[in-house]
Amino acid sequence: MRVAPPISDLIAGLYGAFGIACALTQRLRSGRGEAVQTSLVNELISALAYLSANFLASGELPQRTGNDHPIVAPYGVFRAKDGEIAIAPSNDDVYEKFLDALDLQHLKDDPRFGTNDLRVRNRPAINRIVADKIKTMPTAHWIEHLNRAGVPAGLIRNMREAFQDPQVRDQEMIIDVDQPGFGKIRMTGFPVKMLNTPCKVHLPAPRLGEHTLPVLAELGYSDSQIESFRDKRII
Repeated sequence: MRVAPPISDLIAGLYGAFGIACALTQRLRSGRGEAVQTSLVNELISALAYLSANFLASGELPQRTGNDHPIVAPYGVFRAKDGEIAIAPSNDDVYEKFLDALDLQHLKDDPRFGTNDLRVRNRPAINRIVADKIKTMPTAHWIEHLNRAGVPAGLIRNMREAFQDPQVRDQEMIIDVDQPGFGKIRMTGFPVKMLNTPCKVHLPAPRLGEHTLPVLAELGYSDSQIESFRDKRII
């Protein structure tokens, strides 16, 4: 399924920034510059991670698993009494804690679920058992209960709930920027936090054509030439 944000564009930008940082480090060491390239295709291929590793090793195409983890089970989204939660028992030790927390200890001796490989093969069966248990209690109960037991679990939030989260607010992932003509504009904050040189917004977003005249002047165009551009509606 297509992801909602333009993920390829976003990750390509991150790789581009990473490449620039690497090039600057190399220049400090060697005194020579470097050409940095990335592409939307390259970064998406690199982000395939263990899916591509398994395909290249075995030649087997990955199966479509929806909200379930492709190579771990039971690991995914389950519906509680009042909403959905994501649960991530990522290894055998956490899986056993998960069964204890759900009072499903008898599954430890079930031959269908003895290893992760077996659980993946029998995913519908174990997911059905877990789903029947999770739906008996509300999300708040399971999130507190499972995390206390050492099993990663979290509420699936909508956009409003995500931006109201105390951690998101504490990390300043919402900032207010003064935008001339519009007042304060709320926008997402900086994901990277630096202690000595914190990221800041130094200028608001430019209005349409705001910097056209100074840029043309910097390029060497005279006032009369710029005025002729106006007359010809070039700018």
